[in-house]
Amino acid sequence: MEAIARGSDGTVYLGGSFAACGEVAANNIVAWDPNTETFTALGAGVEGRVYALHFSNNDLYVGGRFAGAGGVAAANIAKFSTLSGQWQPLGSTNENGANDTVYAIAGGHGVVYAGGKFIQAGSTSVQRIAQFDPATQQWSALGQPGSEGVDNGIGAILPAIVETLQIHADELFVGGRFTRAGTQPFRGLASFDSSTQSWSSYAPNRLSADRISDLTIGAGQLIVTGSVSHCGGTPCNDVVALDLVTRQWANIHDGPNFANPPEALFADESGLYAAGNFYWQDGTSDSDRRRVAKLNWVTRQWESLNGTGDDRIDGMLNDLLVTPEQVYVVGDTTTTDGDTANRVAVFSRLSSAWSTLGTGNAASVNVQVDAVLVSGEDAFIAGRFNEAGGQATSTGLVRYNLSTGIWTPLADSPELALNGSVVAMAMHDGDLIVGGGFTLGGTTSLRGIARYDLTAHTWESLGEADQNGVSNYVAAIAVSGSDIFVAGAFANAGTQRVNSVARFDTVAQQWHPLGTAEPYGLSWSGAPISASARAMVIHDGKLYVTGYFDAAGSVSAASIAAYDIASESWSALGAGLSFEGYALARDGGHVYVGGLFESAGGIPLQNVAKFETSTGTWSALGMGPQPGLTGAVRALHIDGSSIYAGGSFDLAGSTALARFDNGAQTWTALTPISDERVQGVVNGLGGNGKSLLVGGHFQQAGGKVNPYVAAYSIDALFSDGLE
Repeated sequence: MEAIARGSDGTVYLGGSFAACGEVAANNIVAWDPNTETFTALGAGVEGRVYALHFSNNDLYVGGRFAGAGGVAAANIAKFSTLSGQWQPLGSTNENGANDTVYAIAGGHGVVYAGGKFIQAGSTSVQRIAQFDPATQQWSALGQPGSEGVDNGIGAILPAIVETLQIHADELFVGGRFTRAGTQPFRGLASFDSSTQSWSSYAPNRLSADRISDLTIGAGQLIVTGSVSHCGGTPCNDVVALDLVTRQWANIHDGPNFANPPEALFADESGLYAAGNFYWQDGTSDSDRRRVAKLNWVTRQWESLNGTGDDRIDGMLNDLLVTPEQVYVVGDTTTTDGDTANRVAVFSRLSSAWSTLGTGNAASVNVQVDAVLVSGEDAFIAGRFNEAGGQATSTGLVRYNLSTGIWTPLADSPELALNGSVVAMAMHDGDLIVGGGFTLGGTTSLRGIARYDLTAHTWESLGEADQNGVSNYVAAIAVSGSDIFVAGAFANAGTQRVNSVARFDTVAQQWHPLGTAEPYGLSWSGAPISASARAMVIHDGKLYVTGYFDAAGSVSAASIAAYDIASESWSALGAGLSFEGYALARDGGHVYVGGLFESAGGIPLQNVAKFETSTGTWSALGMGPQPGLTGAVRALHIDGSSIYAGGSFDLAGSTALARFDNGAQTWTALTPISDERVQGVVNGLGGNGKSLLVGGHFQQAGGKVNPYVAAYSIDALFSDGLE
């Protein structure tokens, strides 16, 4: 979330890069009604990231990096009428908007000002800033020909950027990264006189800043935040003020300077509000004072806005909005500690407590899914989320029943919560085996791999005491009888040197390397530390492993190899892969591999291939000179004659999910309707013959808001697509 603004009726508008808010599909911009506590889409939204919002006379002006809004061509800036509900470009159809990103918008003096990286607005040459006249529908530059706009001078390595605008009387204050405005030397801050249409030459040029990130006006002052070094000829803090009457600079507060100055400011009669990722250089890194705070006008001291105790927000903040009752902050925040706050949170000025916007999605999770596993009617979902099915979860690990639709958080207590992510799962003797980048479950040592008892709801390590698990992270798990195979990027398992792949004997409770003699495991150019494994599958007594390596044991093997479990020996799969593998699946006599490669067994193809285990030969999936999928394949699942692939690729309008028909030898999207396809990245697939579970980083599936995880019906009798 990048920007926030408030309409004249109290509606709050949010802009950024997203496809849904709550349970409402909304492309990169949405309206929030504080009275009904509901989100509403603004038509079809905009076709790219939003960085700036400004409300004026029933119109919402939107800036960013996009080519259209509401189905209308609009270059990086557009207007939404709250009366008609229609989107409009700024300028004529063929010459509207700006030719690069718009980061700031302000309205006044009968025009709309826009600032950013652009050097053309409409058909007019400009320099990073321009003005639009709504009456004439024309763009014009700020300043006289030859001295318009702002820049960094001839020979500058980095282009100038305007990041913030603020209006006072006839003046437009401009902040950003530049060294000149018109013909005047300015550094980070400049002033434009709208009455004379010229750049001013007084007070602002006495401020020296590498970057100004935001401007606001309060208590008779222009308040500036950024990388400020000097103002009025003397050293100053990163938040400073220009008296709009005396035109003198001064520090805005008493006390130490900031580390990481605030990104956003908002002033009202009670004080100055700041948001970002800051703290004070006073010898402490007290997290209660980071990211959002208020400066009291009377005491000139900063006050925490983090409520009490642990009730505080996390993540980088990009913008804020203050109303008489509330303070809204937007950015990368995911929690207010106890509550989920997916990119936006609100602080009550009455109760001094943080809360979330909306109730979340009761049918999904709130952040990316990294792995899925389907066992009967149970779907296990792991990722970086802290809310699932409308319930908070402390581990990012849940069970979802495909028949009843019931969500159950797993390991959901401080005594059980993992301290890192889960990216791999498997079932063994009725227990859930999980692998990832964690080292603890509560206070129990669980190094990269652990067993979760689904009945007793307890963790069990694989191995004894501090020598359990592996020395780094686990990316894949496979089970055969009493053996659990793990793969990833690690040197040791237990006390054994294993090199990225190992076997755990659940009867003897011992770790073993794969092979009968050194070198064990996987390596790259003779260095085990450079190799890694991403996926495994067991087929006909052999363990197939793919990842990034050029040797398995003493056998040369290009990113894919087979390990005979009985003879404890490695073998190559022909010429292997030209780069790396991410996913494996198997059926009767074949092993399928997905990843990022241009050939398999020396055969030209794209990112997905089939290995015939009986003949030891490779073949492509599909026809043509470069068959396959044009992008990384991260997950595979087989159901009957269909092979499902997930990842980040382009196929018939689908960027994340496709199906290969082994009979017809063709790839297709899962639905012919483009708006119902998954757009984003798929990280995991799992199924039970009736449903295909899809997890990853996406917002919509099946034409509905299904953020990060969705189920696709593959039962021929009941097929109704993604839901």
